Amino acid sequence: MRKYGIAPSLIRAKKGENLVLLVSTEDVQHGFAVEQLDINEPVQPGRPAEIAIDTRNRGEFRVACSIICGPGHDRMQAKIVVE
Repeated sequence: MRKYGIAPSLIRAKKGENLVLLVSTEDVQHGFAVEQLDINEPVQPGRPAEIAIDTRNRGEFRVACSIICGPGHDRMQAKIVVE
């Protein structure tokens, strides 16, 4: 995560695959949220967060920053696709 962006913006996984993301930021605190998967983890600068993603169900899941981090906060979006 970085100021007003999530990279990569698309993450693909296969159903049932073990998917663990190491999410980091260097600027300000952000939140890594996937509402459909009941994930909402804070991400502190310099302290990567390890986030396990449930891939038991196929679908497209929206990722967003859940902590207001500045004027571009609403543009911080990505997608996880489980095939």
